[in-house]
Amino acid sequence: MQDITSWLTQQCDELPYGELAKPSSFSMMDAMKGLQMMDSKMDTGTRDKLQSTQLFDPNANISAEDLCFIMDRMLALEVSWYRGSNLCQSVYSCLYFHNLYMIEAPSDPLATGNLLTQLVLRAYILLFCKSIDFAYTEFAKGNVYEGEDCWLDHYGVPLRVSEDTDTVVAVADDALGWLESEECQLPVFLKNQLVYRLVFRRNFLQYIDASTLSASPTRQILLVMKLAAEEIKPCESLSDTAGSAFDKYMSSYLRQSMPLPDFRQLDFDQSWGEMKSMVRDLLRVETLLASGGWDQWSTRFTMLCDERADSGVYKSDILATEGLVQESANTNLVQVVLESVTHNTSFSSQAQSLKVWKVLLLKDVLTTLAIASQNGPRQRRSLIDLSHQLRERATMAEYQAIPHISQTIHLLRLDCMLDAALGALDLELVHPADEREAWWWIRTVAKARIRGGTESSTIRARWAEAWESIGAGMEILLTAIPPSSLPISNSTQKVRFALKYKHYSKAIYMPDGTKRSIGVVPTYEDWIRSQDEMDNNPVCAYVI
Repeated sequence: MQDITSWLTQQCDELPYGELAKPSSFSMMDAMKGLQMMDSKMDTGTRDKLQSTQLFDPNANISAEDLCFIMDRMLALEVSWYRGSNLCQSVYSCLYFHNLYMIEAPSDPLATGNLLTQLVLRAYILLFCKSIDFAYTEFAKGNVYEGEDCWLDHYGVPLRVSEDTDTVVAVADDALGWLESEECQLPVFLKNQLVYRLVFRRNFLQYIDASTLSASPTRQILLVMKLAAEEIKPCESLSDTAGSAFDKYMSSYLRQSMPLPDFRQLDFDQSWGEMKSMVRDLLRVETLLASGGWDQWSTRFTMLCDERADSGVYKSDILATEGLVQESANTNLVQVVLESVTHNTSFSSQAQSLKVWKVLLLKDVLTTLAIASQNGPRQRRSLIDLSHQLRERATMAEYQAIPHISQTIHLLRLDCMLDAALGALDLELVHPADEREAWWWIRTVAKARIRGGTESSTIRARWAEAWESIGAGMEILLTAIPPSSLPISNSTQKVRFALKYKHYSKAIYMPDGTKRSIGVVPTYEDWIRSQDEMDNNPVCAYVI
């Protein structure tokens, strides 16, 4: 094997930061698949500690406090997975999950041994694993987006639990029977806390198992869950025995040299809060379904959107129009123009073009009202796409000589651009070397939003004012104290800038073939000019 160390070092000596030495066959797709070597987040095999220092015994004697902690920790890991973490960093880090059948069931029903482990913990683990089994099966049906809503890579670890729901529920009922009997000598508070957790988990499994819904009143199941969850007091005390049941290095055992996101486990108050919110939402759904099946409610919702009001206008159009009008400085003019387009009976190409424009505009405005329900990555992509579509609608409005509506549409576009820019920070898409530029762009968009909506006092206008001030402060801070990252060459920086903001720079063509460019468009020259001004700003010099 040939040693290429000296050759590689020589080739990289003059390599600017942000560039790489590569053969001609190395494509952009190869670069996207590449791992950053020696980065503990991406190359998990480089971590110093790859195993837990505590020994785990699934049949160890545990206290009631430890058992409450273990139950709460397992729930927090489960909720973390539901919220987008992967299995190896969340659910799999619970060692009981991998030792499901190693806990020995009590051989004698009258035995008084370690029943907290043999009965209560065993029942809870079976309920937990069966719930994960059902949840994974549901996610795998394709109704969610893998990699955004959740991670479905099971790393070769079986998730299937062979016992059916009735069997698992029977085990849980046995454990509850012992906890509520006189044979259980635990303090009343701890006994009740274990009962609440076990009842909540049992009913949760019954609810999500579709095969049991026909035989059980689902609303009653949810009401019991709600009552149990309200009485639960999260347990934060941790002993060595309870701590040994969890291993944060599980990802290193399952797969090395693998990119993993930062894992943020919810605390116990947050995880129980999430479950309480889920139960409240499910109870609302049950209330809706009480007067008809889901298909009926879906039909009613569609009919509501397609239903005409007394004025003959679709109700969905009224909702979108109100969303447009509330940002307009001249609400009457906006309504008059939209109504004139609706009632125009002309078959000329201009009239038909305006009608198509209005339909697309109201669809885009309605989308802005619902986009917040999407997850972070998809929300940001949708905002970027929507900002381009709104720019097209605004350009068309100016082309048709209705500038007042064009100005209002631009405000909606700037709202989308501001939220997309803030979303990049929230999703950790901004490199430290680009952080100053990112805050410049946030401030630029916010300033444009403030100037364009001088007569607007909506929450979106005040939102822009707040971020304009925050952006100004962050620009001063990052100018005075630059991030500790290597400089990027000017040629590379310009290419990176164009690539990042390409969605906002698309050309707009009118029906007559002319090319238009209106609205806020990021340019590299504007960024460099602003950077130079900030570098020479006496305020920054004073801070330094």
